[in-house]
Amino acid sequence: MRVERDAVVLTTIAEDLLGGRPGVTRASLAGIVASYEQDTGARVVVVDAEGLSVVDSADPGGPSRSFASRPELARSLATGEVVTGV
Repeated sequence: MRVERDAVVLTTIAEDLLGGRPGVTRASLAGIVASYEQDTGARVVVVDAEGLSVVDSADPGGPSRSFASRPELARSLATGEVVTGV
C-alpha cells in the first residue's frame, strides 16, 4: 500500500530529526509533511516519545500539542507497536 510505504519514509526522516542527525531540521520535516498533505490530502502528525507533536501538517509552524490521549497513539506509545488511526 502506498500509504504504508509513505509512512515508513516519513518515519525514517522523522527519526533522523529526533535522533539529532545533522542536516535534518524541524523546518525541513515540516516542509515535507506539508507537501505530502498538499499532494495527498492526508494529515501527517509526527510525535515524540511522550506523544507531543513535533510537526503537524495541519499547522506546520504551530506550537507542540499532546496527541497522547488518542487511542491509536496511546497504544503505540505503550506497546511500541505500529498502529493506524483516523
